[in-house]
Amino acid sequence: MGTCETRFGGRNLKQESPSCSNIRIAPETRKLVKLAGYSKCQTKNCVCLGWKPTSGQMSTLCEGLALINALPCLVCHHSFGCHTMQLSSKSAAELDELSECAQAMEQCRSAMQRETSRHDKELYQFMFFSLRRSLSEGRTYRLESPLGLPPFEAQNVIDILRIYFVSRN
Repeated sequence: MGTCETRFGGRNLKQESPSCSNIRIAPETRKLVKLAGYSKCQTKNCVCLGWKPTSGQMSTLCEGLALINALPCLVCHHSFGCHTMQLSSKSAAELDELSECAQAMEQCRSAMQRETSRHDKELYQFMFFSLRRSLSEGRTYRLESPLGLPPFEAQNVIDILRIYFVSRN
């Protein structure tokens, strides 16, 4: 199993998990399964916010994409393909970037739950919900503010978080 070390809030977090290993080298099916959990169902009038497998489906998730596409969602009962329809047109590089956003969102969630400072907790919560919204729409997160885009080059969320945590120490 791979180790993933990230700096959140001045602490080193080490997690032993296969999902933490370099997401760029993961197979495409694994990336799609991870992203489907955050992708809205594309069926008309469906309000499901992410594909959830039933407990019996967990063993088949390792198999080919053709087999997974037929699996129904636990919440809305639509197929896996209905949740990943908007991801099928994405390139491999875009899928990698979306997977990294999903990983950063999961790290924000765990840091938000651990944080004791109200200010930092609100920051994590804002980042978490912003990442969640962009992932559900199948797009990568870009820094935006109520006043518009900043007059400099837009950075991705991973760089922003890294700069924030380095400046805190």
